[in-house]
Amino acid sequence: MVVDLKKHMKDLERATAEKEGLLKELEIARDIQQRLLPQSAPEIEGVDIAAANIPAREVGGDFFDFIPVAKGIWGLAIADVSGKGMPAAMFMGLTRTIIRASATGNSSAHSAIRQANDLICRDSTSGMFVTLFYAVFDSAESTLHYVSAGHNPPILYRTSEDRMHFLKAKGVALGVRE
Repeated sequence: MVVDLKKHMKDLERATAEKEGLLKELEIARDIQQRLLPQSAPEIEGVDIAAANIPAREVGGDFFDFIPVAKGIWGLAIADVSGKGMPAAMFMGLTRTIIRASATGNSSAHSAIRQANDLICRDSTSGMFVTLFYAVFDSAESTLHYVSAGHNPPILYRTSEDRMHFLKAKGVALGVRE
């Protein structure tokens, strides 16, 4: 019985150490993921932008981004990767990079997201997909062009009208089909 108890205690110590190691890895992954997100919104004259990301678990698949497309032109992304936890977080990192690469220098919301979808479809063998709202705001022209890939519509508040507008659009999630 003493031998069994000692063995059980060693197994318990090893399991505890492994769990602590995994928790530390998750904490590091969360820090890395939070650093992928913008730390502040861009300052655009006449526009107030706010965003926050609070994952349901240590890491997750939700993200937002402010992408400098060209001088005075910003890409605004809100996205949610299917699933939860580490797989969603990893796919989030890949998706964010692809969207940034596709949007930089491309002032067409439609063209940027079509290119991003093509690249995501090539890499997505796991069956994961991403819902996305993406807009291109031109501060000089004061225009907003947007696309939705199956994402809930964000809200645009116009102070001149003192009312909110849901930016609705139809589209299929990224990574579902080319």
